[in-house]
Amino acid sequence: MSALGIEGLVAQLVAFTAALAFAWLLGVANREESRPGFFGLAQWLVLGLVGLLSGAMLLRGELLGAPVLAMTGVLAWPWAFARGWLIPRGHWRAAWWLVRSSSWTWHDDNKGGALVAAAWAALRAGGPSRALAFVEARCERSDCGAAHLLATGLVDDAAARRWIGSLCEFEGVAAPRMARRLAVQWCAAEAATRGAWSEVARFAGDPDADATVAMLAVVARRMLGAAPCPDDAELERAWKHTPDRADWRPLVERARAHRPAEPTATPAVPREAEPDVHRAALLLHARLLAHARPTAAEVAATARAWDRALADARFTDGVRRRAAAVGARTDALAILRARVEADLVEVVRTTGVALGEDPDRVHDTLGRVRSALHQALLDELELVADGLLTRVRARRALPLHEEWREYLALRGAFTSAVEHTGPNLQRLGYAIVNPAICALGVWLWNDRKNRVHANQMFRWLLREAEIAGDAEAVALHRRNVDCGR
Repeated sequence: MSALGIEGLVAQLVAFTAALAFAWLLGVANREESRPGFFGLAQWLVLGLVGLLSGAMLLRGELLGAPVLAMTGVLAWPWAFARGWLIPRGHWRAAWWLVRSSSWTWHDDNKGGALVAAAWAALRAGGPSRALAFVEARCERSDCGAAHLLATGLVDDAAARRWIGSLCEFEGVAAPRMARRLAVQWCAAEAATRGAWSEVARFAGDPDADATVAMLAVVARRMLGAAPCPDDAELERAWKHTPDRADWRPLVERARAHRPAEPTATPAVPREAEPDVHRAALLLHARLLAHARPTAAEVAATARAWDRALADARFTDGVRRRAAAVGARTDALAILRARVEADLVEVVRTTGVALGEDPDRVHDTLGRVRSALHQALLDELELVADGLLTRVRARRALPLHEEWREYLALRGAFTSAVEHTGPNLQRLGYAIVNPAICALGVWLWNDRKNRVHANQMFRWLLREAEIAGDAEAVALHRRNVDCGR
């Protein structure tokens, strides 16, 4: 080895030792809040010296400097190389190995970043079973970071929207920037493919939105006709700032040709004033059961029709006479009413109709349906929350991958229940889920040292406490959230 090579190696060792001692004295870790972190600085310092050495070798005519310089460039920007070369070609294992060294982009979550690269490359390769099993096995380990949520969603089609969507909600200094940035891009593109333009529009102005997401948000505003509705010039400007512009041209042309639809009239329902009230109620009931996506107005119309039928003297007298003729000893009208209400509750639950609240109407059919639905949702929410709280108190730990799944399941049940009813259930439901999720977050924070996930749980609890008007919970979770700043 030449004298220049020996001197370069000695200089590298001295610089690395000095950086290590400096980091040890200051307690600098490779955390995102101490960006760029010790390991990122040390990596670039060493690679910079190697790059200078290889450049000097090339100037002296030593051809060995060319591959060394190329390798230095790859190791200096591992994520850029993986995303631009390895991932599009499906080289999942090479992408995983390379991104493990990405301390500048992924910081202390480079294990998760490596799994994101492997999952992404595996999908581009057609999803080979060995690659997917590799990613899934590592996502289930208890030491996983927040980027594992993105990797899990990429390899799990059924849960992708829920997992990756939860990562978009991460806030604060603990939020993994690159993982969240990719999650925002994925969610915006996925919503656009479904034509869910209102979901796309939510990402307008997001701090992690790139030029493509910004363009999709402009398209979404045009498709929705949201004020101020973008004109053709704004669409064109957004498109020009988008990478891979040719791929997005058909969507932009579609948006330019689109004109927001005029409001359509509400679908007509049979008139309420029918000569045969029982027949009218049966007709509405049958149509409601056959409807894949009924509206709250249709549910209410059916409930009113049954109120009229059950209040009609001719119909009720006829029911009682038939019951007596067959020797029935039960209240046939009560049984009919219970079956009607059970059908309406089932329709509302399975189709996701939001009935809302009306405290002035609690004794008619619709009011009883609301009450039954309200109680059923609270009972189910309490069952799920009690199961989680019991396990946390017993300290029966699951891999963090599964802990987050249980958190999302309880949160999803709460959100669905609130959407079905209204603010009253939000207050009652929050009182049920708060102890369980808070206990899980405190356990993750104090005992299991997973503070990124715990901080996001506290942030969600704080937002919901403010909506529910729970002053005590607001004060508690503000302190909890401040612990992670």
